[in-house]
Amino acid sequence: MSQSLSRLWLPVIAVCGLLSACVSLPDRNDRLAVHTLHAASPDTVATQSAQTLRIDLPNAAPPLDGTRVVRRQPQGELGLLSEIRWNQPPPALWQALLQQHLSDSCAWQAVVVSNASVRSDVRLAGVLREFDYRADDAAQGGSVHIAFQAQWIDEHRQRVLATQVFSHTEAVARDHLAIIEGFQRAADAVLPQVLDWAVEQSARTDAPHH
Repeated sequence: MSQSLSRLWLPVIAVCGLLSACVSLPDRNDRLAVHTLHAASPDTVATQSAQTLRIDLPNAAPPLDGTRVVRRQPQGELGLLSEIRWNQPPPALWQALLQQHLSDSCAWQAVVVSNASVRSDVRLAGVLREFDYRADDAAQGGSVHIAFQAQWIDEHRQRVLATQVFSHTEAVARDHLAIIEGFQRAADAVLPQVLDWAVEQSARTDAPHH
């Protein structure tokens, strides 16, 4: 190549280099199918409490605090399912489901989340113990598990008044859509249990103390 032609190509090569430097491969999480869950509408509670209920963000140990769908191996080891993830970490997803389900029941004057700038009378806190998928090689299928340890807290006295564990196991097929649908059915089973318990605890908190 002559010296004059080399000079002509230099700007083109430089531009190509800049363009290639600006192009980055997407993060693996951006290439995963994103899923969420929805809270079914509950029956409206006949008697409304004058209390404001606050829903805390549940605690959860890694890897449940990430957005990937957790797979628990038969020996107890934890892994991650490929190709799918949640739209937010399970603790935040579970908090949103609780807030929607309990708010839709109209059992309290208001149901707010932990970062709301309002005062509350009672608080629902807890630990998300399980939110995972487990394969069963013998059955050629698997199951999803949700377990939530709830605490009912009096905000005025800063006392834990009650604790209860709610859990559900749902059998599923091995494909990803079936697993997500299994999580939805499990949530649909657990949320009404939490609601009934919370209404019962709220009635006790509302009752006059002697």
